[in-house]
Amino acid sequence: IMRLRNFLSRLNPLNAFLAFSRLVKTFIRKINPVKVLEVSLKVCLLSLVTIILYSHQIEINKIKPEVGTLDNIPYDAFAQVEIGVKINLPEDQESFEFKSVGSGILVDYSNGVSTLITADHVCNPPPLDRWYAMVGRENIEKTITLKTFYGQEAESTVILNDANYDLCLVRAEIEWSTPVKIAGGPPVMAEKVFNVAAPTGFFYPGMVPILEGRYSGDIGYNQDYDSIYTVYTKRGSSGSAILNSRGEIIGITHSAFVDLTHLGIASTWYEVNDFMLTYELLFY
Repeated sequence: IMRLRNFLSRLNPLNAFLAFSRLVKTFIRKINPVKVLEVSLKVCLLSLVTIILYSHQIEINKIKPEVGTLDNIPYDAFAQVEIGVKINLPEDQESFEFKSVGSGILVDYSNGVSTLITADHVCNPPPLDRWYAMVGRENIEKTITLKTFYGQEAESTVILNDANYDLCLVRAEIEWSTPVKIAGGPPVMAEKVFNVAAPTGFFYPGMVPILEGRYSGDIGYNQDYDSIYTVYTKRGSSGSAILNSRGEIIGITHSAFVDLTHLGIASTWYEVNDFMLTYELLFY
C-alpha cells in the first residue's frame, strides 16, 4: 500500500496525458484510412446480402407447402388407356376398326389386381352408342389396354362406370405403382394443382407430361357442375387426374375447350369422392 501511495504521489497527471496522446497519434498514423473504409463497405455489403437472402428464404418457406415436388406427385401411377373397337358388319359390307386413347391413374391394388380411374367416355367412346343401336352389341368387339408408366401392358375390363359423372374404373392383373388417394376435401379457389396426362397421346415409357395450373372454380346448371383448371388440355388428356400439392386426386379431366387449350374441364371432387365411395360399397 505504501509503495502504491508513493507511486501515485510521484505520478504527474500532465505527463500521463501527454504520454497517452503520443500513443494515440502513433496508432492513428499506422492505420490506413482507405483500408478501414474498404473493410467497412465490405461488412455493410455482406450484411445487406444476408438480410436479403434471409427475407427471401422466409417468403420461400411460406409458399413451400403449395409448390409440390416430384417427391409427392405420383407420376408413375399414370397409365395410358387405349381403346380398340372392331365393328363386324354383315358379309356384304366390310368390317372396320378404330382406336382412341386417354389417360388414367391407379387408385387401388389388391392381390395382383390394379384398379385405375379414367373418364367414362374413354372406356366407352361416344360413337359406340350409335353403333350398338345400328348393328347390336354382339357385333362389336372392344378391348381396353393399359400401358403403364414403366412400359408394361395389360388387358383390362370395366368394373364400374357413371355416365353422368363421366367416370370409369377398369381392372387389370398387373402391378406397377402405389395407388393414389382421393383428397379429403375439394380444392380452394386459386389453389395450385398438378396434372399427369398424355395430351394428344404424347407419352412414352418413363416419360409423361407433368402439367400445372390453378383451380378456377366450378361451372354448371341444374346441379350438374364441373371444375375448371388452368391446365393445358387436349384430346388424350381425358381421364387424367388433377392433383393437389400433396399428390391427392381432386378431379378427373374429361373435356377441353377447342379455342382455349390452356383450360381444362374436370369432374368435381364431390363427384369423384361419391364415385369412389360407391366402388368401396360394391367391392369391399
